[in-house]
Amino acid sequence: MVGGLLQGSNITLKPVTDVCIGRMMSNALNLFNDLEQAVRALAAGDKAKVADINLLSPAGQLAMTEPSLALERFYEGQSETCEEFALSVDEWMLLMTETTRLGGLAQSFARAFARWERMQTTAEQESFEAQRGELTSSLERLMLGSDQPPLPVQPSQELFRRMAEVVQPAVAALRGATSLAEAISRMGALEDVMKALLQTYADEVLKQEPSFPAQRVQVAMWQSVLAQTAYKEALLATYKLTGTSDMQSTMNQFETAQIQLKDGGGPVPRAIMLERRDLLTQWEAVQLSWARFKGVLIQGSSQLDMEAALQDLLADLDAAAALFAIPDVRATDTAPWVFAAAYGTTGCLVLACCGAGIMIARAKLRNERASRQAQDPTKV
Repeated sequence: MVGGLLQGSNITLKPVTDVCIGRMMSNALNLFNDLEQAVRALAAGDKAKVADINLLSPAGQLAMTEPSLALERFYEGQSETCEEFALSVDEWMLLMTETTRLGGLAQSFARAFARWERMQTTAEQESFEAQRGELTSSLERLMLGSDQPPLPVQPSQELFRRMAEVVQPAVAALRGATSLAEAISRMGALEDVMKALLQTYADEVLKQEPSFPAQRVQVAMWQSVLAQTAYKEALLATYKLTGTSDMQSTMNQFETAQIQLKDGGGPVPRAIMLERRDLLTQWEAVQLSWARFKGVLIQGSSQLDMEAALQDLLADLDAAAALFAIPDVRATDTAPWVFAAAYGTTGCLVLACCGAGIMIARAKLRNERASRQAQDPTKV
């Protein structure tokens, strides 16, 4: 409901473009989510949550009163005032990550649309509707922020208005597509919007912290969208809906970006430093995952094999993006053991987290494969 108010889903309402109201809504939504979790815990037998519910319920009602009155003023043509706030580098990174995720969700939506249009099964329709919902949820997170998982609300009036007037219409257009061809066209438009937004966030981080390697982080993050684009194009080629030329073009873009990330060039100002062995090792891991993924796509393997290879690649890409975000420290700036210890420890932590993510993704895919084979042994 909150997202619908902000996006103007009711035809009699215009989208809310006031960042101050967005922050009020975000606060109310976070309190409601906390209340919902407390109620679920109480229902599961945690009686200690009664005290939390007694506190959260009136607080939530009070938090909703303020934006309700502000909305009335907004629709009467008045504007709100609120203090500006600055984001930390980590918070900008969260916004960049969610922006990239929304770009990837557009590709997932197109894949789900293609499968549903081709097979017309209940399962594929449910998958399609789930992807449609993911688009909406990601948009609302970008507009309103989130406590869990953490994401800040848009920090300025300019960025909030951009979400309302540029990003939201592009998402709505994709969700409203009535044919696969229409979805693919609108997906491309949304992808352009998200890539431009990612660039804006990177520029904002640089203004605040000039030492942050924003350019290479931006390129590294967008690799995940290119990987999902290649999978979508491979799927469409399997269905004889497109040729392989689009997939090859996307693969070329991915590989060009990989070279830039390692050796510098294009938007990436410099190559990986000799001191960044952690970064080079993870870049090489991406190369191996990419080679496997590319081989599976070219061979026209089953969708489950494609999805498994994609998840492995995305896990390695996430780990690489996290390492690319660590500012470089040259050997002349400090003793060798300092950056060796710092990069080595950080690299181990990042890779340990990604290893857990890979195991979870593989377990999920194994369960899906077993379930599908049990339902229909002939289905790949």
